[in-house]
Amino acid sequence: MERSYTELKEENRRRRKGENAEKNVKAPTCQICARKIQKTRVFSGRDRCIENYIAAKVDGKVLNITCPQVGCMEQLDQFECEKIIAKKLFTRWCVLLCENAVTGLRKCYCPNPDCSELILDECCQENLRKSECPMCKKFFCFDCILPWNVCEEMHAKGSQEHENDILFEELVKAQRWTKCPGCHNHVERIKGCSFMRCRCHTGFCYKCGKQMQPVVSGVERCRCDN
Repeated sequence: MERSYTELKEENRRRRKGENAEKNVKAPTCQICARKIQKTRVFSGRDRCIENYIAAKVDGKVLNITCPQVGCMEQLDQFECEKIIAKKLFTRWCVLLCENAVTGLRKCYCPNPDCSELILDECCQENLRKSECPMCKKFFCFDCILPWNVCEEMHAKGSQEHENDILFEELVKAQRWTKCPGCHNHVERIKGCSFMRCRCHTGFCYKCGKQMQPVVSGVERCRCDN
């Protein structure tokens, strides 16, 4: 089909007009960092800006996270955002929402560092103390949120004893540290013989804690070595 010169000229004019219109379309701007982004990259794959935006809201315990678009009050849906944020952040966001759903109940986290399970007082018991974690099965005090044996020892020694002192004593026993007889600080032996020289310059036996003095021919032997 043949076309006249006028028709071809009109077609070229319309094509150029369309190309210019596309050039004049402004690239979308990120409402978080204010940088221009490619239209094809909007919400495609991991989005660092929206990820940082949500992370800041979750860290601030903000439950209703709204769209970052200026003037938009729509709330973001965690499942819609799952594909564009890190898995750990998505989990933290869900945990925050779950915690809010049980705000009417007393709750705490298991003091076992290998567990940290969220535990609820569903029976609403008053003066609840000895409890068992449903996940790791270890007992703890719901009131002070400490391992049960530490809580008992604190109450046995009196309320004036600080919980950190009790925990440190347990650590000393577990690591078998020895207290220097000079400055009374605990010392750890990495390797070598039983004779220790503290930073306060006191010499002592690491096994029994008895003060010792080095002799000319070597090191004094402690009686506990015999």
